[in-house]
Amino acid sequence: DLAVLDELTRLSNRRQFLQQIQQEMAEARRLNQSLALVIADLDHFKPINDRYGHLSGDQVLRAFTETVALALPANASAGRLGGEEFGFLLPDTGLIAAVEIANVWRSKAGAIQHQLRPASHEGDAKSETAAVTASFGVAVLQPNMQIPSDFLRVADFKLYEAKSAGRNRVCG
Repeated sequence: DLAVLDELTRLSNRRQFLQQIQQEMAEARRLNQSLALVIADLDHFKPINDRYGHLSGDQVLRAFTETVALALPANASAGRLGGEEFGFLLPDTGLIAAVEIANVWRSKAGAIQHQLRPASHEGDAKSETAAVTASFGVAVLQPNMQIPSDFLRVADFKLYEAKSAGRNRVCG
């Protein structure tokens, strides 16, 4: 499992997820179906690690992936692309439906109240409640997308649109 799964989140690791994108692109073309790719990135995640420590950051990452996994369609797949960035493949899903799904994930993720204790050397720091939001970029497979990086590039561009527009939003 460690060869294909991310140890922390138990999602596909980057290499495995890129292979899944390649396979799903071929399958969507073979069946003449739509395929959506959603990239999610936790907003302002570095300050979480800096203020509360990496163990708390890991807790936030696990909570995010568990929350999204509960709302993941049965035919979907998910992977950790790196750090606090995740990818989701939604077979037989068009742009409007993919944006709606991503908005559900965004809403559920932002509603989580994390109990985090500031990293301190005194050991008496009180726990604080923090909400962590996420931004999402959505792309749908197009004929000119030949390899996974073509598909990822468009979803990533939409993710940066969401970040630039104020974060905690979905752009597709």
